[in-house]
Amino acid sequence: MRHLNFLSNSFTTYKVYSITYSIFQILSFALLIGFSAQMKIQLPFTPIPITLQTFFVILSGAYLGFSKGVFSNILYIFAGLSGLPIFAGFGSGIIHLFGPTGGYIFGFVFAAGIAGFLKDKDWTRNFKMSLLLMILSTIIIYLIGVLWLGFYVGFNNIVKIGVIPFLPGDILKIIIGSFILSNSKKLFNQTTLH
Repeated sequence: MRHLNFLSNSFTTYKVYSITYSIFQILSFALLIGFSAQMKIQLPFTPIPITLQTFFVILSGAYLGFSKGVFSNILYIFAGLSGLPIFAGFGSGIIHLFGPTGGYIFGFVFAAGIAGFLKDKDWTRNFKMSLLLMILSTIIIYLIGVLWLGFYVGFNNIVKIGVIPFLPGDILKIIIGSFILSNSKKLFNQTTLH
């Protein structure tokens, strides 16, 4: 009986630790996405700023998996909607979701979901698979972002205003992210709790 009690207590302790660690991971990535949004370069010919946040959006799914990655991005969006100055340029409020940047922000959830789904299918095991994960997730952000942007700037301008200015930075983020993902076990001595 004492042995069963010990096992029960150990299981409860592990479960509490696991839930606490999961909450910490979700909050950490939501904050990283928010902080990286403040690293902003505003170009004069596009309403979309260059930020570092797509890097952490994709890593949230690729590192945490589907559920936690998606939830961290939803938390980021709700934090911004609730008035926390967490959107690019210390912005907050619904105007960011229903303005020209809204499609990119909505795209974050889907990109993290794709990255998380592919991570759960073991696409982070090597550089080539991680590279594909990063590229597909970035394409999702672009697709949703430029379609939304088209309603504000016209659909004939979406590639010039919503894609081309961001390609050099995104290529760099894709390469760095792929290296981090394919080497995360070596770099961080990663252990996964389920």
